[in-house]
Amino acid sequence: MVKPERTGERDMSLSERHRLYGIDCPAVDIDLLLIEYDSATPVALIEYKNEHSFSGNTSWSTWRALETLANNAMLPLFKVTYSSDFSRWCVRPVNYIAQYRIPQPVEMDEPDFVRFLYSLRGREVPPEVWENIRKAKREVVSDAQ
Repeated sequence: MVKPERTGERDMSLSERHRLYGIDCPAVDIDLLLIEYDSATPVALIEYKNEHSFSGNTSWSTWRALETLANNAMLPLFKVTYSSDFSRWCVRPVNYIAQYRIPQPVEMDEPDFVRFLYSLRGREVPPEVWENIRKAKREVVSDAQ
């Protein structure tokens, strides 16, 4: 079972404080960078962004730093933008390793995105995962009524 989010918020004071350390001490405050892994072995780095959030250009120095990190770890790095209702997922490869998996940006529906995540692990999606997704969709529909 997946553990729930503990705090629901980040400590923005650290990000603000770090800015006091000067321009020669850069850091990045990432929205949601997940290490996708299987059996304690990392399989990918994915930066997730909601479609309504600001989308930065992958050539910025922060993205270059993430790309260097992923390349040094021999991991694919993807930028994934998702719709608020989780029906659309745009997967963009950032580094050359990710381009072996997905050569160009591709839009997916949620089932295809879940298959993609499992493919990173060399696995098939278990039936209970599909049932969890169906239940979540039913809950959204009933909440809207």
